Amino acid sequence: MLMSCRLRSKVPVAPSHLSPRVVDPRDDLVQQQCMQKAVHDRNTAPLEAFGPGDAVLVRQGKTWRPARMLRRDAAPRSYWIVTDEGSELRRNRYHLRPRRNTESNDNIAPNAICPPTPRPARNHTPPAYLKDYVVRRH
Repeated sequence: MLMSCRLRSKVPVAPSHLSPRVVDPRDDLVQQQCMQKAVHDRNTAPLEAFGPGDAVLVRQGKTWRPARMLRRDAAPRSYWIVTDEGSELRRNRYHLRPRRNTESNDNIAPNAICPPTPRPARNHTPPAYLKDYVVRRH
C-alpha cells in the first residue's frame, strides 16, 4: 500500500510482515507485460514472407484483387506490389494473402459465368407416431 507498509489490523501478523518492503513498480509492469504477451502469442501464428514475383491477393475495400510482389520495404511487414491494373502500391502484410492455383485462375476468362449448383432436396420422413394417420401435403 502507501509507503510500502501494510495496514494495521487486529489480526495477528508476523513481525517480518510489518517492516516496509520497497517495490519498484517498473518490475511489476514489465512482468505484467510479459504475461500479457505470452497470453496473446498463444493464438497467433507467424505469417510467411513473400519474395519478388510471387502471386498475391491484395485487399481493396472488402474484395481481394490479384497482384504481383515487387520487393520488400524497409519498414517491418511492408511490401511493394503491382496490381493487374498496373498501379504500384505499398501494403502491410496483413492486407496480403498468397494466391493459390495461379495457373488454373489465369486460364479462366474474367467474365465467365459459372452456373449455380442446385441445393440437394430434403428427404422428409414423417414421425413414427403418425404412421396410422393419413397426412395430406399441400
